[in-house]
This record gives sequence, C-alpha cells and structure tokens, in this order.
Amino acid sequence: MLTINFQPFPILESERLVLRRLKDSDAPEVYKIRSSPERMKFVPRPILQNEGEALAMIQMM
Repeated sequence: MLTINFQPFPILESERLVLRRLKDSDAPEVYKIRSSPERMKFVPRPILQNEGEALAMIQMM
C-alpha cells in the first residue's frame, strides 16, 4: 500500500512551476483568486469576502 509522508511538506519543482505549502503571507493572493466570481464559477466553495477569510482558510489547511 502507498504511504505518503507530508512531514516535512514536500516542495515540488519543475522548470516553470513550484508547488509548496501555503503560508500566511499568501493570503492576499488567495483572496484575489477565491473572491472572484469569474474564477470561482466552477469551484463549489463560498466566495471569500476579505483577506481574513483567506488567512483562516490557509490556517485550516
């Protein structure tokens, strides 16, 4: 059976992309994405109302 260890959280990199754990400092960018009705059109999640909600979402994850 496959066992995945996220301690420490992995950083995956390619030539054009870096996938890493979200940080509290990412809240403004998360808010920009998650507060846009156009971007969230196909994502069944509530639209964020402020950066505080984005920060709370990051911390919950």
